[in-house]
Amino acid sequence: MKFTNYYEHAGDTRFMVYEFYVVERADYFENLLKDRQVEYERFFDEESSPPKTLFGVNKRNLKASNNCNFLTHAHYRSRSIPNKTMQWVLLLFMGFIVALAIIGWLKTR
Repeated sequence: MKFTNYYEHAGDTRFMVYEFYVVERADYFENLLKDRQVEYERFFDEESSPPKTLFGVNKRNLKASNNCNFLTHAHYRSRSIPNKTMQWVLLLFMGFIVALAIIGWLKTR
């Protein structure tokens, strides 16, 4: 089970492989790599299910490529709780729970 979208190349350990299942995200990642002048190879794997875009980047550019990868995910992420009202309800509920915990702690002293 993989928790990240990048891993060491199986055949050549000098390279990291980044995989994207959405072409729009792959294009954004590619533009970030170009802006930072990072050399890469792009491959569209049609045979996998679902199809994915793979990028091979030399490990000497690992810091820059990881930064591009994180920026790509940050650009396309959605909020955990998209509804503003629910955000405030959750915040107030958590504040209430913390206040009860503090009151309970003070009463036991």
